[in-house]
Amino acid sequence: MKFGRLVFDSFRKKEKGLVHLLSHAHRDHTNGLTNNWSEAPILCTEITTKVIRAQYPGIPEALFISKQPGDLVELDAIEIQIAEANHCPGSVMFSCRSHRNQRKIVFTGDFRMNASIRENIDLLKNAEVMYLDCTFNQPVFRFPSQKQAITEVIKLIEQNADRKIHLGVYSIGKNKLIQAISEYFQTSVYTPPNLYKIFDVIGMRKFVTMEQDAWIHSYPGQYFGTRHQKSGEIVRISPTGWACRFRSQPEKNRYYVPYSEHDDYKTLHEFVQLTKPKEIVPICGTWTLPVSQVGRERKKPYQSTFL
Repeated sequence: MKFGRLVFDSFRKKEKGLVHLLSHAHRDHTNGLTNNWSEAPILCTEITTKVIRAQYPGIPEALFISKQPGDLVELDAIEIQIAEANHCPGSVMFSCRSHRNQRKIVFTGDFRMNASIRENIDLLKNAEVMYLDCTFNQPVFRFPSQKQAITEVIKLIEQNADRKIHLGVYSIGKNKLIQAISEYFQTSVYTPPNLYKIFDVIGMRKFVTMEQDAWIHSYPGQYFGTRHQKSGEIVRISPTGWACRFRSQPEKNRYYVPYSEHDDYKTLHEFVQLTKPKEIVPICGTWTLPVSQVGRERKKPYQSTFL
């Protein structure tokens, strides 16, 4: 989407702008970005700058405007406040107000609400339009805390300590899970070279290795789902929000754990109650409920059905 001459999470040449704001470095938010990008500066966090430059070394460092959560930036008569998103390393949300007409919009990117977001919720309140992460905006998606989900993954690994363990991860993200596993079992987690480079960039090098004899491996989802699906000696664990749509299959050494870096249905609706936008436009997923109706849904406690 665009706001004035600012463009958010899109790098298609037809969407030229004064500055491109990038919420985080996942590939579905960098559509159109290439190694020879020179269309406009990119405003993002320092970590996101490092990740993007590792993936696209041809982009000049001078094109990046590196900021941090809590910073305030003025661009083209628009005040931009940057807030933590608690998604992957370097992820942020943008709250933007035009000095010309006082119109305010909020672009959340992908996020998962935590104590820091709650403490700074005023930055995100009362937007005329909120562009919202609705990835898991369905009642079936009800997540435990990340700490609970990490505990479930560790328990599964302990129960299968005599076998190879393969975890599904992203190119950037799920770093809290990898770190917790590495520290608990006092071992480095194998990652393929392309992922190792990213973990190195975000300061996670001591928790990962490229040595294939490691007993715990991590792979991106698409690689994880094809190459290793036939091996009965490998225990495959998918820590993902999409786990709510699947059931673990112990007889096939296949497990799903609802570890997510997005809000689930309940917390997403709580976020909307707290921020009170006038209009919601989903970044991904769907949103059909009138804002005035948010908060009237039945609430059920989380109960693990995945182990």
